[in-house]
Amino acid sequence: MNRLRSSVGMVVLASGLVIALVGSGVAWTTERQHATQAEQQLDALRQGQTAQQAQLADLAGKLTAALGQLQAQQTRLKADEKQLDVTTKSLPPDLVALAGRVTPSVVQLICATDTQISTGTGFALAITPTPGYQTTIVTAAHVVTGCETPDGGTLEVQHGSDVVPVHLRSYDAKNDVAILDTKAKLPALKPAGEPVVGAFVMAVGYPLGLATNVTSGSVSGVSPATFLNSAPISSGNSGGPLVDRLGRAIGIVDAAYTPQDATEIVENLNVALRLSILCEQLLSGDVCLTLR
Repeated sequence: MNRLRSSVGMVVLASGLVIALVGSGVAWTTERQHATQAEQQLDALRQGQTAQQAQLADLAGKLTAALGQLQAQQTRLKADEKQLDVTTKSLPPDLVALAGRVTPSVVQLICATDTQISTGTGFALAITPTPGYQTTIVTAAHVVTGCETPDGGTLEVQHGSDVVPVHLRSYDAKNDVAILDTKAKLPALKPAGEPVVGAFVMAVGYPLGLATNVTSGSVSGVSPATFLNSAPISSGNSGGPLVDRLGRAIGIVDAAYTPQDATEIVENLNVALRLSILCEQLLSGDVCLTLR
């Protein structure tokens, strides 16, 4: 009986061993399958990453090509703009539009003394006005001669149908320029660059005390303080602006050459003051960097 029981026990132990070995094999097979699946997933991820890298490289190449095309187009555009600018400068400006843009900045100056009343022209220029005033007006000094002192006479500005007083800020008889301030709000002309021979100019003013008059011409000669131009002017135009094709102030109408005897011929040989002359005695500082 004991021997039999021992045999049975051994059989049972052997069976358990077999079951354990079978279980271990199953577990090893499952782990191997999991490892294989993980390797397959990793390979798939690697392949996907490689494909994405290839797509990114392709996109980067296309982007580089697009940037190159854009730069080429920008280069062509700049060349076209330069050519258009050259072409535009060779054409006359729209005089109607230009006159309409500049005229609101131009005023008639009236100097009344005990003995006479004289008129001339002035214009609003983009210069900071004296505190308490709205607009800076530039003119020729001879326009306000007689009214340069408080007790000399009365100085007024007529703009359209409005007549308003003005304050004479500074006066330079030597260079024939004066600066005034008014409480009226007027659109100010921006200063232009240096005058260039052959460039278009327009003169706007009040010749002979008449209503606003517009003439045009070109720069015919340039010197450090003045320049010559062919825009027709008359008495009363003095102090008015000469503007470029963009409506920027390039100078101040000052005088005209006239025949001295029967043998001389003078046609449209007119003198304008360069804006830089305002900085000889009347202005200083950063504003002078903009006045040529």
